[in-house]
Amino acid sequence: GFLEQAESLAREERFLEAARRVELGTLELLLRRRVIALSRSDPGRELREQVRGSALPEAERRSLISLQRRLEAGLFREHAADRSRYEAWLDLHRRLESVATASGAGRCVPRSQRPSS
Repeated sequence: GFLEQAESLAREERFLEAARRVELGTLELLLRRRVIALSRSDPGRELREQVRGSALPEAERRSLISLQRRLEAGLFREHAADRSRYEAWLDLHRRLESVATASGAGRCVPRSQRPSS
């Protein structure tokens, strides 16, 4: 899967590509759990809007948005291949796996669709 590919790329010190694979694995996790609903042609801003409106914990929403912007900059502008970007994605992916497991599998309801308290 994506994480195995990322580990292999990281061993070769191809950290930007490794970070991208972890991002894809993270998106796959969120799609599978119906936290987001994206198509291949949706731009990064659509992902960020869906994440902002999701029921994910605030810290994970902020991390995902920040990392996605950093990765986009790395891929399209900076071409920087630093280990920290890759490790940050791995950390977020692990946190999201545990959040989804702790709260049970199932759809996270976007904030805009939650009943008011």
